[in-house]
Amino acid sequence: MSLWIDNTADFAAFCQEASVQSRVAVDTEFMWSSTFYPRLALVQISWGTDHCAVVDPLQVDDGSALRALLENPAVQKVFHEATSDLPILRRWCRGGIPKNVFDTRLAGAFCGLTQGCSLQKLLELFFAFTLDKSETRSDWLQRPLSARQLEYASADVKWLPELARLLQEKISALGNLPWCLEEMEQFSRAELYAEEPPERYFRTVKGSGRLDRQRLAVLRELAAWRENTARTLDKTRNRVMSDQQLLDAVALLPENLSQLRQVQNFWPKMIKNYGNDVLQAIRRGLSIPREHCPTQ
Repeated sequence: MSLWIDNTADFAAFCQEASVQSRVAVDTEFMWSSTFYPRLALVQISWGTDHCAVVDPLQVDDGSALRALLENPAVQKVFHEATSDLPILRRWCRGGIPKNVFDTRLAGAFCGLTQGCSLQKLLELFFAFTLDKSETRSDWLQRPLSARQLEYASADVKWLPELARLLQEKISALGNLPWCLEEMEQFSRAELYAEEPPERYFRTVKGSGRLDRQRLAVLRELAAWRENTARTLDKTRNRVMSDQQLLDAVALLPENLSQLRQVQNFWPKMIKNYGNDVLQAIRRGLSIPREHCPTQ
């Protein structure tokens, strides 16, 4: 039976108890559709089948207790696909660089399991346990959660500590443990969590290859503005402005709101919300000397 935690005091107490363990597993459930960043819906923490908590981050808005646990080098933190969970957790914990992370998916590869490193495959191989995936596409933000959702959320994380131990034993027997642990060090590097500079996103806009250097400079300014706006408002890029709308603005290069209204696919609400910002970005791009404009 998992412990349901929906207040900061109980969460801090559980993390304190976890901090004296040698190995603790962490997992998340999140939703990601109309927002720029994934919305964290659940955090699962376990150090065995009898010690598991399902935390409600919609109620527990202070993740600092988990941050302390993640940063504690004396406790091994076990994840499956840490690159999915850690960036989301760091936003909830308001930063911090994790230490002593062990990723069971990566570890499976060091055992030679290149074709079967999914958690489902690993649990079947090591424990003859079949993971129920029926709730994968559940609405994890709904409250209350169903009994099946809670069971699903805690099922895999309960097995992770023992799975990590067995994987390390197998990797050590194969003589691959030093290389495996070296690979795990990537999760303790700050650059892994750094967001791409907004000024680079113009390269991802389809159709940018047809632009001359000056218009490419304008696109760079517009794409950087869109990126910053999407992050600030927590909206997907397309909900701020689509690639095609960026290109349409670059093609016409409007100088004022009246001309901006002539840009194809620019809606009145978009012009009301972002019109002046778009014009300023265009002016910045046009003011860049040609020799300093980006090249293809």
